[in-house]
Amino acid sequence: MDTSPISLLPRELRDIIYEYVFTTPYAVTLQSQHIEHPLTKTCSQLRRETLLMYFSLTRFNAHLDDGPPTPLARWLKTIGPELALRVEEINVWDLHDRNATLYGAAATARLLQHGNLPSGRRYILQPLGDRTLNGLVPGLHEIGLSILRFCVLADEAGEGAQVEETSEFAIVRLNPPVDTARGDVDERV
Repeated sequence: MDTSPISLLPRELRDIIYEYVFTTPYAVTLQSQHIEHPLTKTCSQLRRETLLMYFSLTRFNAHLDDGPPTPLARWLKTIGPELALRVEEINVWDLHDRNATLYGAAATARLLQHGNLPSGRRYILQPLGDRTLNGLVPGLHEIGLSILRFCVLADEAGEGAQVEETSEFAIVRLNPPVDTARGDVDERV
């Protein structure tokens, strides 16, 4: 990239250009052969400068067509834990409706701190509970990650308060890491 005119620009200007390239009002549909934006593949310097930014600025759509979440789990395993945690948002769709939204670490932190909820209510993270997206869990455990469900809790709620489940989920690090080869995957998380 040393001979490229873009390399002559200060890094701050290059970042503004990259942000403009990656920011769109439309979500990118996940396809196994198109995991990354073409700009991230042009040369090693551009890849270093743009790959994390691409995943942190892009909203993705995963269309499962009423099937298991295996393709999404495979995609997350392919991009790896660092990029999976950088993902801004993944909307998971079946044939008709959006079933769930997954958020990476930065988006999760924003929702937990400043969630767009009525006054007196806040987001908390809980284990999955039901079978929603449980097909993702083993694949995520293989790369040291898991998912937790966003739930809504009233601030004044005491012990035993009713928690409202949402269709929003956080991609989180698995602590401690699970050895999936031994079969000690905790299906609750």
